[in-house]
Amino acid sequence: MPLRIEQIRREATDIISLDLVRPDDGVLPAWEPGAHLVLVLPSGTARQYSLCGARADRHVYRVAVQLEHEGRGGSLEVHRDLRVGQQVQVREPRNNFAVPDAPGYLFLAGGIGITPLLPMIERAVTSGRGARLVYGARSADRMAFGRELSRLLPAPARCFLPEDEHGRVNCAEAVADLPDGWLVCGCGPGGMLAALTAACAERGISDRLYLESFAGDAMPLAVGDHKADQPVEVELRRSGRTVIVPAGTTVLEGIREFCSVLSSCTEGYCGTCEVNVLDGVPDHRDSVLTDDERATNRTMMVCVSRANSSRLVLDI
Repeated sequence: MPLRIEQIRREATDIISLDLVRPDDGVLPAWEPGAHLVLVLPSGTARQYSLCGARADRHVYRVAVQLEHEGRGGSLEVHRDLRVGQQVQVREPRNNFAVPDAPGYLFLAGGIGITPLLPMIERAVTSGRGARLVYGARSADRMAFGRELSRLLPAPARCFLPEDEHGRVNCAEAVADLPDGWLVCGCGPGGMLAALTAACAERGISDRLYLESFAGDAMPLAVGDHKADQPVEVELRRSGRTVIVPAGTTVLEGIREFCSVLSSCTEGYCGTCEVNVLDGVPDHRDSVLTDDERATNRTMMVCVSRANSSRLVLDI
């Protein structure tokens, strides 16, 4: 759907937020904390950005974008080329980071990882649930939404830890006194999330941990032992083509010259490239599908996944 850029704000060093509205100023589809948009940039590049505005305002979607100097160009295009009044194409909100109800939540954010957590914090506070925040970044000037967070959480419940002043976030210390029934929600670079995963495992609370990583320093997404890749035959049913995808190549890489598949992160965490599987057994290497969803083999994320069968039939 086309949306108009209503406002651009500087939130922190190398971080800007975009307010997106309908061209007719109409109501936008509802969303829940943890949801993201896929923003299709003028160049055709598609990127996923977490919604971080007020859910109650049905006329505005807000996303924040950190400039990745060593990234793949999407954030540079946003910072350099987008202007107020310009229209961009957006896919409706999708949520791969939904967190269930609980008596309280411990939120751990690293850098731009604060964006999906901000609406979660707002919901927890306004619904009377417990909430604590530990927020780390390289320096204080790189910590976005400090004013909003300070308004939502009193000082004892929020801890801002710039790395140049306090060192890296100590995840084991953060989860040490977690109250009964509370959940742990983390978003940030892979190193922080790996430490948080280990800390929760050590405490025996892995089942209370919810994570989302982000591109640029993502966690390894291929979990478990995968058999050595072999060439796989992929039938594109609607396109009427059959393609041999070589060993060591993702399905997306193997089929993209024969059909059009929208993709964004290319790392298996955003869900943009999900396609229906008509036959065959995918080798799921994403971080989107649940174990139950993987077991059905009804869909797959073609940007990272391959096959555990010699042949796949996709609804493309």
